[in-house]
Amino acid sequence: MATVDVITTIIRRNRPGTKAADMYGWPDEPFEEMDSTLAVQQYIQQQIRADYTNIEAILESPEGQDEGVWKYEHLRQFCMELNGLAVRLQSDCTPSTCTQMTATEQWIFLCAAHKTPRECPAIDYTRHTLDGAASLLNSNKYFPSRVSIKESSVAKLGSVCRRVYRIFSHAYFHHRSIYDEFENETLLCKRFTTYVLKYDLMAKENLIVPMDETQSPPPPPPHPLPDDSTDETAMDSEA
Repeated sequence: MATVDVITTIIRRNRPGTKAADMYGWPDEPFEEMDSTLAVQQYIQQQIRADYTNIEAILESPEGQDEGVWKYEHLRQFCMELNGLAVRLQSDCTPSTCTQMTATEQWIFLCAAHKTPRECPAIDYTRHTLDGAASLLNSNKYFPSRVSIKESSVAKLGSVCRRVYRIFSHAYFHHRSIYDEFENETLLCKRFTTYVLKYDLMAKENLIVPMDETQSPPPPPPHPLPDDSTDETAMDSEA
């Protein structure tokens, strides 16, 4: 009797109606077998799902992977996950309770989403920053490809990192219970801090959220900090 080989196709997609407990139920796929233009994003998300506490493995680039694309895709992922923290903050961080974007009573940040950088309620700053980051990172002008990225575009990632980090710092110093709950579930701030130090995207003295009990925040600046308004992007005019 002739035998028939059955080829099983694995659909790596959450179908409509999939329960939360059943999401991402497909087996892992080696990076070298991923043939999608979104392979780097898929691989990063696969590593996070496998063990979100293994930050070293999550940030370890596959052999031969373009570093610019790797940094870009990680920053996209950070911004997507930060929306989860922003949603939780909305219940406690309002324009009336947090009239400025601060980290402690000393660090005050100006929002560059306006024609002239100015003070902005913290929750609005958070929304403006994430919206601006999404606009820039999805810009066909600067990032038309998910496979290769010009060095001039990669250079813009640092200013985005500095802005989005302020969301962590505000949450840590002013909404600690919300920050702790989110961080315990994701280790997102720890992963982000490791990422920006690994790829030299932020100065260590600007990383004011302690990563261990023995670390103390750096001294505050003498005046409000502009939101990178002198950067060539200023979250760019497309923000």
